[in-house]
Amino acid sequence: MITIKDWMEGVKYRISDVWHFQWQCFGSNAVGLTSEWGEQGGRDYTVVYDPNTMEVFEVCSYSNKDCTALRWIHPKYKAAYLAEERLRGMGNIFDFQDVKFTEVKSPGGWAWLTKLIGL
Repeated sequence: MITIKDWMEGVKYRISDVWHFQWQCFGSNAVGLTSEWGEQGGRDYTVVYDPNTMEVFEVCSYSNKDCTALRWIHPKYKAAYLAEERLRGMGNIFDFQDVKFTEVKSPGGWAWLTKLIGL
């Protein structure tokens, strides 16, 4: 599985934002971190995890400029996430220009993703 250490090393420990994850699919302790790269519209990386257990629930990479959005969701929580996504009317669409997420299936996908993007 992807760890918070994997994510932190992937973004070179560069954190630009922290937030409380509002959905219930990952439980009540879920917290998100963002690492922004480049000018506005550059590539951003996010991770949602439990700071008590350090379990990673979701990792995303997206760019408004490139109109791309990639994500990995922990298999243990994926069904709950997708169900809540449907309830909220999100339909696998990221929050810009109707771009759909491309799913990264394997835990090793995060290493592949950071290399693909150039981090």
